Amino acid sequence: MAGRQLGASFSEETWEVLLKVLLGITDSLLREQPRSLTLNTEHSKMSESLCEHLLRVLFELWLRSNTRNVDMWNILQRCFNGWTHRLPVLHQWAASSLGLCQRVVRLLYGPGQGTEVVNLSVGGYNVGLDLPADFTLYAWHRVVYLLNGPARLSSPNCLAAVNGIGRMVETFLNIGYAGNHSIMPGSPPLPSSPTDICSPSSPNHPNSPNIFKSSTMAGGATSASGKPTAPDGNTIMHMFGAWLFEVTALPTVDPATTMYTSHWQSANSYPVDGYNDAQASAFGVLCRIFSKPQPSSRPFLRIYTERFYDALSIGLRCETSLPTILTHSAELFTSELEGVRMMVPDFVIGIRMAMSGHIRFAANLEKQKMALEDLHLAALKVAGCIMCLPNHFDQVELKEGWNQGLSKSASTALDGRGGREGEEVLAHLVRQNIHSPSNGRYHNA
Repeated sequence: MAGRQLGASFSEETWEVLLKVLLGITDSLLREQPRSLTLNTEHSKMSESLCEHLLRVLFELWLRSNTRNVDMWNILQRCFNGWTHRLPVLHQWAASSLGLCQRVVRLLYGPGQGTEVVNLSVGGYNVGLDLPADFTLYAWHRVVYLLNGPARLSSPNCLAAVNGIGRMVETFLNIGYAGNHSIMPGSPPLPSSPTDICSPSSPNHPNSPNIFKSSTMAGGATSASGKPTAPDGNTIMHMFGAWLFEVTALPTVDPATTMYTSHWQSANSYPVDGYNDAQASAFGVLCRIFSKPQPSSRPFLRIYTERFYDALSIGLRCETSLPTILTHSAELFTSELEGVRMMVPDFVIGIRMAMSGHIRFAANLEKQKMALEDLHLAALKVAGCIMCLPNHFDQVELKEGWNQGLSKSASTALDGRGGREGEEVLAHLVRQNIHSPSNGRYHNA
């Protein structure tokens, strides 16, 4: 490849000509929408067979060029968003973003964190790029925000994008942990690779360069012991929070009826299979972010915690998101997150649903049994964390409708009351969840 062998001797003008030619070829083949491909089957076959190779070459040469030409990057962004109906495009984006992110972590936090070079690993191919430090920082920001947002994609592509975001979040949350194998002790890992199937003026908008002004990320913060510390949660939420919250608000389909939930019955423009998997993945990423203890001087912004709690109150009543939320919430009630105790009633509802045995899993019977056992274990872990909390509520009344999703007998037991009576019922339900693992079709041994 000329770019690999001769790239060091290319002038800026030569690189721009090469990139424009390659970008034009790629755009010509990949832009055509699926519904029009039947008009030209030969073009369709060529596009499908060359898609991954074109993307791999384009992204590698683009990064090798070290170009900071704003017009070139803007053209790439416009073209890129015309290709996102193709799943390999999201795989390439996720791999490139992750490779740059891992290199950025090494640059900001020193040896033992991130990687020494930018590794582009996708589709069985792995290329290492030794890029200048300042260009790596610039390219990472530009590559991440080539994407306009995962919520605008089809459901499988949305899932691939969310998984890619999850891997970048994991990279940051791993800072300070030896080996970087898991975000936090006791927490299950996110997807192991980015390809697993897995207002612009605002300073918090993803396209705003102000995200780099966080003192924690830009300064490579360390603890008193000299151990690198992860960026505070607000920095991560500035980057990805808007995207993740958009995905959690997408419509889901009831597995039993294949119909949208009542909140989304008018959403006729959404795909038949909904965004169940992508939504569940987004909830998992958010739970991992908010479970990370924050420095007392830099707590989560109120706008983020409020949106997180609002999303959780809905997700805990949705059986497609519930398993992921419970699995990734084991540390949530020990993180000293402001206001987290008010989520106890919602988690009780979720735990009750999980222990009922009526959660559906799209798998064979043996895998379903294993998944159900894992779900029961996750529910019991969360129940153990909140078991003592009702004793601290004193006379605080439970919000109206908190028991939506509970059995009729449990709802009747409240009889519209709050305060101490509601608190006692809440404590009773937690104890019942622990001592009665299942009252549905499946039972734990």
